[in-house]
Amino acid sequence: MSDMKGIMKAAEHGRAPYQRIADEILIVEDDPVSRLLLKTILTDLGYKIFVSCSVEEGRKIILRHRISIAFLDLIFPVSDSSGFELVKLIKSRQKQCVIIVVTSSLNLRHAIKALRLKVSDYLVKPIRPSDVLSAIDRAISQNVGLTRHAVHSGKSKELLTDKEKQVLNLLSRGFSYDEAASLLNCKLSTIQTHIKRTYKKLDVHSCAEAVFEARQHNILSE
Repeated sequence: MSDMKGIMKAAEHGRAPYQRIADEILIVEDDPVSRLLLKTILTDLGYKIFVSCSVEEGRKIILRHRISIAFLDLIFPVSDSSGFELVKLIKSRQKQCVIIVVTSSLNLRHAIKALRLKVSDYLVKPIRPSDVLSAIDRAISQNVGLTRHAVHSGKSKELLTDKEKQVLNLLSRGFSYDEAASLLNCKLSTIQTHIKRTYKKLDVHSCAEAVFEARQHNILSE
């Protein structure tokens, strides 16, 4: 955790102080490593934390407490329930809450489903401390009515070329790299090049993150 503490101190001295926009933040995560990381960072920032490893317990917390930020895993292998149920519950009961989904980079299908439910942010495992700090920054901006990544909003639609948008759109709809290459009548290596450039332009590291950012900036339609 020494590396994490160093990042935390840098954050405290290198940016505006973290404003306490909430007394209560919810973490619902069944992976113990991700759960501990989130709890440690958010506790160090001075927030009151509710931690749950199950959808059932998370549901009880949502019904009993006013939550301002919720970090939600989507998939719980040992349960018939899912994080999507909690997203819907928060949307209906606590509209002020900023929802940050935390899940595997392999679950692009789940990421798209979460986007359609209008979650506020998306973190891909393995989570890095810097990812959490950035997510909190964005949550604070949303809480005061600012647009997420507003500094880039004026030029976001010009970031990707038409071909890059076409490739990302196909992948967001569930097509594989090979299928995208066939549909666009190009080589697999060309698709891979477009995706690498897309990742760099959007400052992301997975297809799920790329789709999320593109949807946030209206580069991709629903």
